[in-house]
Amino acid sequence: MDFEGTVVCDHYVGNSPVKYVLISCPRCLRTGVYGGISTEETGDISIIRNSKYLEQAVKKILVSEMNSRGYGFNYSLLSGVIDPSTVNAIKREVIRCTSFLRDEQQRDIRRGVVYSPQEEISRIENIGVIQDITEPRKILVKFNVITKSREAISISQSLSR
Repeated sequence: MDFEGTVVCDHYVGNSPVKYVLISCPRCLRTGVYGGISTEETGDISIIRNSKYLEQAVKKILVSEMNSRGYGFNYSLLSGVIDPSTVNAIKREVIRCTSFLRDEQQRDIRRGVVYSPQEEISRIENIGVIQDITEPRKILVKFNVITKSREAISISQSLSR
């Protein structure tokens, strides 16, 4: 369980609100969502659970720069030309990141934290790495995370150099 870290964009931006369309919105940059804390109509912070929690945790590790503990993606892999060996290195890094999350979950479980079966990583499969033709500095990573409850969560995350 975690707070919801993305907000669906309504494309109204500014102190005197200006209405934008998806393709030109400066807040969400054509994604339809932006970072922040989402709230319920009651004013409470939105909480996500189960597969949505796991999806957010996986995306968060992929967009974070790797720290000394090993959490985050090694963005130095995205420097230079993207060739088949780089694609394989990116796939290995995605595996390392999800394995890091799985290992952290197991440490938490040993300490008494309870995860639902939809929040626990069992394995990942079908990793694909695609370079954006229109923006060569962007790499799109797509893969499936299989949970302990055997649910497949489709992850699609853009990585930028």
